[in-house]
Amino acid sequence: MQNIKLAIETLVPGALYEDNITWLDGRISGITYEDYQNLEWYDERDKPTWAELGQTCFNLLKEQRLRDVDDYREYKLIQNMPYEFPDEEGHIQLRNEKDNLNILYSFNKAQALKDKGISQTIYFRDYENVNHEMTPDEIIDMGLAVFSRNMEIHDISWQMKEVIKQFEFDLEDMENSYMALYMYDISVEWDTF
Repeated sequence: MQNIKLAIETLVPGALYEDNITWLDGRISGITYEDYQNLEWYDERDKPTWAELGQTCFNLLKEQRLRDVDDYREYKLIQNMPYEFPDEEGHIQLRNEKDNLNILYSFNKAQALKDKGISQTIYFRDYENVNHEMTPDEIIDMGLAVFSRNMEIHDISWQMKEVIKQFEFDLEDMENSYMALYMYDISVEWDTF
């Protein structure tokens, strides 16, 4: 189990104790029941049980893994998107909110032009700094491709979070239940982006 000190702090905020276990940034790998029993407890509040400590460490890890999915999703959302423009292949730049707003602006402008029956072309500058002259329909298609990609990335993150939420703590097999959650690979489903 890891983050033992954080688990103790979560269960008994400001607990007073002195231990003879070697801590490394609050993390221990392979702490045993006996090690925990040898932890000298000076606090007037009850020392958490081994089961409480294990469950809390597991819950803290689960919260962290959910944050990991959020972080990885945000990383994937800002990756430039390969795109086949009408004139050549390139990349749609999506590094930040401004880039996404640019896509939305171009999409809305193209939709307004189309609704009014205006076939005026629109220029879109890609990641490679190439200007592409595009019709309203082509801009709309590009915008829909970006929106669809972003929704797929969000869908994958939601599915991964559901999988993580299904992991359960097993008091009889604490180390394996903890390690299964710890080792769950959140990067595998994102390979297409």
